[in-house]
Amino acid sequence: MANRVLSIDIGYSITKIVEVDFRQKNSKVYNCFAMQTPAGLVDDGYIKESEAFSTALREELAKRDIKTKKVVFTITSTKIANREVPIPAVKQNRIDSMVQAKAGDYFPVDVRLYKFSYSILDTLTEGDTKQYKLLVLATPKDLLESYYSLAENAGLTIEALDYSGNSIIPVIKSTITDDVTMIIKVDERATLLTVLSDTNIVLQRSVAYGADAAIQAIEEHEVFGTDMTYQGALDLLRGHAII
Repeated sequence: MANRVLSIDIGYSITKIVEVDFRQKNSKVYNCFAMQTPAGLVDDGYIKESEAFSTALREELAKRDIKTKKVVFTITSTKIANREVPIPAVKQNRIDSMVQAKAGDYFPVDVRLYKFSYSILDTLTEGDTKQYKLLVLATPKDLLESYYSLAENAGLTIEALDYSGNSIIPVIKSTITDDVTMIIKVDERATLLTVLSDTNIVLQRSVAYGADAAIQAIEEHEVFGTDMTYQGALDLLRGHAII
């Protein structure tokens, strides 16, 4: 099981957990389940300390006989800033040092308080000039530290932390055609729009509206009864044309 990780996406109301192969071209899913997120645990991506949630997570993993301890957290937060920037096509082992050196130019923040990372979106060629188009992310260090604290309390070891907009890219690229395509990822309180052309990302934006309002309306509507839960309302939305 050395190549397996837990991929965990902690939402405001639902936490999604998948046990999957790590860094494999064709990953296999071994387990997949969801559990309720305690109210107030998440604040715009930040995780507040909760021994009850850590205990519940350990219990859910034990219930399914999942022994994998390495974890990859997918983070959704408006505090994570992103910029699409071109750089000269240097050797790839030099890209990180270039990004760190230019981070202050990309983001008007105190760079000491942020962690900077990147992914290569595209290779641009114009005449004899070759450039990389990068997606550069700036993440507050204290936001990342909240996930390390949670992992420690839950008895897990962080293998990687990823931005939700970046996490979905491998899945997107494996399913779309060569046309211009927009992928819409609807979360609880935000919606991520990703536009691709010939499998290259040309635009990615987050909109501050999600499915929570519709889910809450179903929970509160008398036609669905008085014992409707958040998960039950979500299942209805997924399986039926209600809106």
